[in-house]
Order: sequence, then structure tokens, then C-alpha cells
Amino acid sequence: MQGRLLNPRLDSLRPFLSLQESLPALLACLRTVVPMRLWMVGRLAGNAWTVVQADDLQDRVKPGDSFPWPDTLCVRVLEHYGSCFAADAAANPILASAPVRASIRVGAYIGYPMLSWRGELLGTICAIDPYPQPAFTTQQRQIVETVSRTISTLVAHSFKLDETRRAAEHGVKAPVNIDHLTGLPNLAAWQALLDQEEAATLPEDDDALVVLVDIAAPEGIVAEAGSIDWDKRLVALAHLLKSHVRGRDVVARTGLNRFSLLLRGVSAEQGRAAIDKLRQALQQSGANAAVGHATRMASGTLAGAARIADIRMFNERLATKGETCGDRGAA
Repeated sequence: MQGRLLNPRLDSLRPFLSLQESLPALLACLRTVVPMRLWMVGRLAGNAWTVVQADDLQDRVKPGDSFPWPDTLCVRVLEHYGSCFAADAAANPILASAPVRASIRVGAYIGYPMLSWRGELLGTICAIDPYPQPAFTTQQRQIVETVSRTISTLVAHSFKLDETRRAAEHGVKAPVNIDHLTGLPNLAAWQALLDQEEAATLPEDDDALVVLVDIAAPEGIVAEAGSIDWDKRLVALAHLLKSHVRGRDVVARTGLNRFSLLLRGVSAEQGRAAIDKLRQALQQSGANAAVGHATRMASGTLAGAARIADIRMFNERLATKGETCGDRGAA
């Protein structure tokens, strides 16, 4: 009987068939916790914010309705707070001055972003009521944030699947060794690269520089997978590192707070200049970074260079306020 349901009543507990089927149930769940007049999931495309799903007590807002993104409350919330629970929008100076309030009565507002795995803004989950509400409780906030983040996860997965299907239709092989948050090569890709590069550089007697960067979370930000502030920070640092190396060089994300770089064909002088440039860029960005580096020539192999760079990075982290280095040995 493998693969068959023994209890017919379990049929009603099957997974939702699609994102579109799950959204109404999730919005209904949010309404149960916080009974606002209107709950919406909206997709951002260019300057338009389009309703994907709506739970409207007055049945006025429908999927497909579109609003100018610059006029919305959501754009202001994202710029100033990231997410927002405003029991009285009129008492919040950022929300009170939003142009949309001239056409829509907004007494209370909730807004939460939908992000892709790379940290790109896909849209928002939001709620509006024409009248101010009682102060939101800690339990309400926690449930709303968890359900909203679940919606964001489902939407991000849906877009990822769409990208994979489109790539398959055009004969493009989907990358399997990519860190989905930053779009950089992941640990598996980095280790494979070192093996491939070793075979390519050794016969040519060409030098290469391995750089390992450990990032400590700023005060007030939790360094864990899925933390919105931490994810945004990592995406920004990935772009920073990519912008400060050459096109032929490699930047990979090889741990929760670890980036690994391979700079091909550099002399000792060029290597020192590159390290100085990276350190300066990280410092100017405000990143609490420990950096270790080593050349293949000095260590014999790229794997050996990576081990030496790891030790140097670890020692540098220990030397700064006695902090420990996360994800040690990942590369």
C-alpha cells in the first residue's frame, strides 16, 4: 500500500497544490491573528506594485490591481524601518505624510518585505485598516512576522523554480553550486575550483593568491541564516568584494560569515596591493572583517595556501577583541 493514504480523511491535509492556492489560506490566518480590513500580497515590478492576492472584508481590492510604488506606504516603510507595525498611522510621521493617504483612509498599517534568496525586493505583505487599532501585542507581531516570512519563502521558491524552468527551456543548465543568497559560488564550487585551478596553474608556474574574509555581525544584528538584516549585509559585502577584484578573479561564499577569494596570476607586489585595497574597502563599509591570505608559490599548492590563509584569518580575529572566528575550516 506504499504511496497510498490509509485514512481518507487525510485527503484534506494534503499540501497546497501551488503558491496561488496557499496564499488565501495564509492571509486568512493573518486576519485571524490581526483582524485588519485588508490584507494583501503585492509584487513589485518597476514602479508598479501589483496585488497578487487580497483578503478584503469590503471586497474592493482584487488581484491584478496596481498602484504606483513611489506613492505606497510600503516604500516608505522599507526605506526607514524594513518592516512596520503601526497601530495608528497618523501618529507615525513617515506614514502620515504618504501621498496614498490622500485617496485611501489609513488608520492602522502593517508592512513586511518579500525578498529573493539574493536579497532582491520582490514585493511586500501588508495590511490596512481605516481606523486605528489597539497596540499590537508581542504574540501578534511574532505570528505576523513568521507567517509573512513564510509567504516570502514560498514566493522566493516560486521565482527560483520559474528561473530554473526558463533556463531549461532555453537549454541553459541551472547552476547547482551557487549560494542562492549572494549568487556567488558556494563551498562545493570553491573546493572544486581549487582542484581545477591547481592543475591549470602548476604547469605554467603561475602564481595565485588565496584570500579568506571572516565577517562579524555588527552590534544589534543577529548573524544567522534567514535574518533579514544579516542577509542584506552579506549581499552588500558580496557586491563590495566583487567590485574590488578583477573580472578573472573569483569570489565565493564558503560559510555563514565567510568569503573566499582567488586572485589569479598576481605577483607578490600586486598581491600586497590587492590586500590593501580589500582591507580599505571593508573598513570603509563598516565591516568588522578579519582577513587572511597566502600565495600558492609560498605554500606549494592552492589547498595549502587556503589552509595558511585560514590560520592567518583566525589569528587576526583572535587578535581583535578576543573574538572567535565563525565557520573555521569551511574552506
